[in-house]
Amino acid sequence: MEAIHLVSYGNVELVEGKWVEIERVQLEIEDAESAEREYSKLDPVADYRNVASLCSPASAMDGHGYYKQHAVLEDGRVRVLAYSRWDSDLEKGSREGAYGPASVFVAEYGVAIRIEEGSGDNLLEEDIAAGYVDYIYYDVFDALDSLFDGGMILLGRPFREIYRATADCVPDVLAHHYGRKDLGYVALRF
Repeated sequence: MEAIHLVSYGNVELVEGKWVEIERVQLEIEDAESAEREYSKLDPVADYRNVASLCSPASAMDGHGYYKQHAVLEDGRVRVLAYSRWDSDLEKGSREGAYGPASVFVAEYGVAIRIEEGSGDNLLEEDIAAGYVDYIYYDVFDALDSLFDGGMILLGRPFREIYRATADCVPDVLAHHYGRKDLGYVALRF
C-alpha cells in the first residue's frame, strides 16, 4: 500500500486549561514533495493574527489558536512528521512564547525528547572559529523518565532566524539523533 500524506490545519481552543482541537481541515496528498509544499504554505502565526486583528477587543482571541500538521498514513499507522501551533498564550509571551522548550514522544523508540534553544554558554572557542553562532540542545528520556542521552546541534545562523518556533526544529533534531527526518512523533508540549 502506498503512503498517503495528511496535511491538516485548524483551530484550537483552551478548554478547562487544555488546548483542544475544535476545527480541522485535512488534505490527503499522494506524494511527499507536494505535501511538504502544502505544509510550508500554511502559517498558523498569520492565521492567528489575521483573525485577532478582526476581533474587538483583541482580548477576544484569548484561549484561541491555529495549528498545522504534516503526517503520513502508512500500513495503517499515522506518523506525525511536523507540527506547529500559534495561540493567544504564545502571542502574549506566556510559557516563554514560541521559543520555550518543546517535548515530543517518539513511540518507535519509546522515548521523550525535550528540546530547547541554546543559551550560547556551550559554544567552544573552536565552534565560534568554525563559524557556529548558536545551537539546539536536547535531552532524551526513557520510559522511566530517566535522562539517558542527549545532544547539541551547532548552527551557523541564529536559531530564531532559522526557526519561527522551537517546535519547527523537531524534524532536524530527530534527523540528527536518529538519522531519520521522517520519524513520527507526538507533541507533548509546544
